[in-house]
Amino acid sequence: MSRRWERALLVFSLALNAAFVSLAAVYRRAEPAPAQIEPPRERFPPRWQRRRAAFLGHRLGLDREQRAAIHERLGTMGPAFVTAREDLVTTRHEFFAALQRNDLAAARAARQRLSTAQARLDSLSAEAMLREMEHLHGDQREQYLRWMSRPMRRGHPRGGPPPELHD
Repeated sequence: MSRRWERALLVFSLALNAAFVSLAAVYRRAEPAPAQIEPPRERFPPRWQRRRAAFLGHRLGLDREQRAAIHERLGTMGPAFVTAREDLVTTRHEFFAALQRNDLAAARAARQRLSTAQARLDSLSAEAMLREMEHLHGDQREQYLRWMSRPMRRGHPRGGPPPELHD
């Protein structure tokens, strides 16, 4: 069961990287324009953590202790996510800047760093899932895995409760 979501995560990461590389190689402007990449926001702000805990609590029937434990464990990952996201954005900017300069050697080096940065972010995402699963029991884990493997819509899986959950 765990191999299934690992494969899905790997395939998603590879597809995302392939899309970035193929789009960058095909799309060229006559005059290079400076790339504008917005800085990453805080990954796990307290309000998001409360909403996530409420959403999981509603969806999986978590008790108060489980919600508190998940909230606390996700909070410890925030700085690592911010750093990984900043690295990814910076490296993506370097990659596109090298393509705009038509510097293929620099673009290839940046692509390698981009793949590493994406893998680091994917690894942190997988660790966040593991930290959530540590506090789940039998049926809750099965339902969580089914829920996480479904297509996402606006940050919430299809068929889930509306995002307007109270804090």
